[in-house]
Amino acid sequence: MNEDIVENNINNSIEENIRVQILRYVMINGSFIITDIVKVTGYSVTTIIKYVNSLIESNFIKVIGKEKNNYSIRFF
Repeated sequence: MNEDIVENNINNSIEENIRVQILRYVMINGSFIITDIVKVTGYSVTTIIKYVNSLIESNFIKVIGKEKNNYSIRFF
């Protein structure tokens, strides 16, 4: 049981770290290309897209324009 709690905390920490890295990049750059965040963070394209979409759905960021994988966004 304690192992499950530790595992959940580790997973939550990793997920939170990914979100923070994305938000930090967005705050500094304003707009982004998915592959740029992949290069900076070292995470896969699939992972970054998953968390970018999560941040969009949670209204942390708002897409104000998009061309292919180039997002123009607004940070809230």
